[in-house]
Amino acid sequence: MDYAKEQRRGLMLSKIAQWVGVDVNAPKRKASGTTVDEWQKSSIDFEKDSQLMMDEAQKKEEKDIQDKELVPVCKTGNFSKSHKVYQENMKPWDAYLTKVDLRNGIYGDYVFYKI
Repeated sequence: MDYAKEQRRGLMLSKIAQWVGVDVNAPKRKASGTTVDEWQKSSIDFEKDSQLMMDEAQKKEEKDIQDKELVPVCKTGNFSKSHKVYQENMKPWDAYLTKVDLRNGIYGDYVFYKI
């Protein structure tokens, strides 16, 4: 209401007074006589609490990711029941292999595998 009293037209002030049921000519509120140094110190360590919450959330996220299969096993080989893609630090392992068979002529026989 104090801010509404500062406006010239007084429309907002009259509406607020009507909603709240207060006299429009009520005296202004007084500022508190305390300084910032006199404020009561909080016994709650919000930084410690927030760090604990963040640690719990990270553990839950890591567990959820570990429980969730990041890369599914290829369904064409019907290995989904007996095999699992190995993952470490939330990253699946992969490998690229090359096989060269020199018994098949001058250029050899090149076979590439992506695992």
